[in-house]
Amino acid sequence: MPVCLEPPSQQIHQKIGVLETRGSEKALFFFKRRMEFNYSLRSEVRGVALAMNRRAELKKGDIQKRVLIQAPAAIVFSALTDARDLVRWFCDRASSDPREGGELNAYWKSGKAGIKGRARYVRIDPDSAVDLLWIDDGQGVSTENATHTLSYSIRPRSNTSEVIMCDRDDTTLDEDALALLDSGWNSVLLALKDFCERKARANKPHPSEDT
Repeated sequence: MPVCLEPPSQQIHQKIGVLETRGSEKALFFFKRRMEFNYSLRSEVRGVALAMNRRAELKKGDIQKRVLIQAPAAIVFSALTDARDLVRWFCDRASSDPREGGELNAYWKSGKAGIKGRARYVRIDPDSAVDLLWIDDGQGVSTENATHTLSYSIRPRSNTSEVIMCDRDDTTLDEDALALLDSGWNSVLLALKDFCERKARANKPHPSEDT
């Protein structure tokens, strides 16, 4: 059964001081959270876990979601890989070379500055699968030892597509950190769903007025 994508709770909103946003701002929210957690919690949480012997209470920073989208697989695949579509729901600017070894470069506005992300396509299966390795999560430093991967699996179902997203990193997160990222992904996938469904409706042929 697809995971029900519910908006973040009021408690989580109070913790991060974020107001409801739309489109690319939702995606920016997610990447800012991931960036901050990668930067500070990678060492801090692991150190606390060792000091307090609470490793059993920590989890890998893996998040998996499922969402049903009322759109053909081709539209979903394009939304995930085509720069012209990505800027409609995911980021403010993008360049994309959707082939194995090609790169996705994304930019999000953030006040007077901005955040850049850079990923490498490690798997491309048209209308079926997209796997990305994020070699720059927005910290401005690229590393060949990157461990943050983002995978989308697209499964056609009649007039709908089931999208399974897996966001995986070696970072060890506590329950609160994982909950924040989980909520951020809800917003991002809802933006994907909204864009794809609007595009699918716009592409439907309209009956001739003469008939």
